[in-house]
Amino acid sequence: MPKFPSKVLDGVTYDMTHLDALAIDVEFEGETFRTLIHFSCHCFTEKFDAAAHHADVRYSFAGETRAFCVDRHALSAALPQYFQTLGNQTVYHTQKESFFFIRTAAADGGSVPYVVFFRSYKSNQDGVDVVINVSSAYPKPGMTSWASPVKFPRMVMARAKDRVLPLGPATKIKRA
Repeated sequence: MPKFPSKVLDGVTYDMTHLDALAIDVEFEGETFRTLIHFSCHCFTEKFDAAAHHADVRYSFAGETRAFCVDRHALSAALPQYFQTLGNQTVYHTQKESFFFIRTAAADGGSVPYVVFFRSYKSNQDGVDVVINVSSAYPKPGMTSWASPVKFPRMVMARAKDRVLPLGPATKIKRA
């Protein structure tokens, strides 16, 4: 059964099954870490504002009501692939103990920086070493240009072994 119910808007059904949990193996220095990725409804919704949104865009999940966003939904289709192809790429620390990476996404006839925010935890599930919760993903043109980098596999290993990842010096963010 899919995690998120589909949304029907103006006669179009928007499927959410691409945001069901995803398991990937991440390799670091000869070890393989099973990583389970969960996505939140913030990947395809935005804050509901009764003055700006029609009632038909309401999307409720897990006790939270937000506004379904067609643009965010379209961009979210690539999220599983982004994680499957992170490989040895860099992710960045936020100031709130989470991480992010940026991809360039097509939107409105141009391109926008698409920022994916996530937290990672040591898993307590059998057969899973690390759990990643994608808290949000959306176009963010004004995103910072500098942050503290870490290679994705190193971050996964640190979480699997319950190690602290120290913040290194901020560097210019690489945008893929």
